[in-house]
Amino acid sequence: MPKPIELQLSDAEGEQLERIRDYHPKPYFRERAAALLKIAAGQSGRDVAQNGLHKRRKEDTLSAWVSRYRTDGIKGIEIKAGRGRGPPFFPQHKTADSAHPEIQHTLGRDPHQLGGSQSRWTLSAIREVCDWLKNHTPSGVWRTLRQLKIHLKRGRD
Repeated sequence: MPKPIELQLSDAEGEQLERIRDYHPKPYFRERAAALLKIAAGQSGRDVAQNGLHKRRKEDTLSAWVSRYRTDGIKGIEIKAGRGRGPPFFPQHKTADSAHPEIQHTLGRDPHQLGGSQSRWTLSAIREVCDWLKNHTPSGVWRTLRQLKIHLKRGRD
């Protein structure tokens, strides 16, 4: 059986967490502050995780919030920069507006001019020619082209 989650708060810490719970502009901050306050009030981590928040959480998640709060204070419950989905055109192109002209220029040329052996562009050929698409799968290249609103057309006479 896992050790119960416990948290001792000073009066100042409790007031600070109450202000965050009631007034912070970011919802995840309010949720985490509410969870910390409930655990500090003596509720079990399991009860808070299952029924004490708007969304059910794993008890391990609450344990991680408490642990980070103990070591780093309020900064510990903040989502760190660099988390989440990475940019789709990184590192050469930060936005679709900067990637679109380069890929459009490449696709407007004959594949033979860029060392291709085929007369038409394929997803694999595009991936080989564009350095910033080398780590993409053919499906990833297709999704990137779709995001840039570039559509491949059938070969024409």
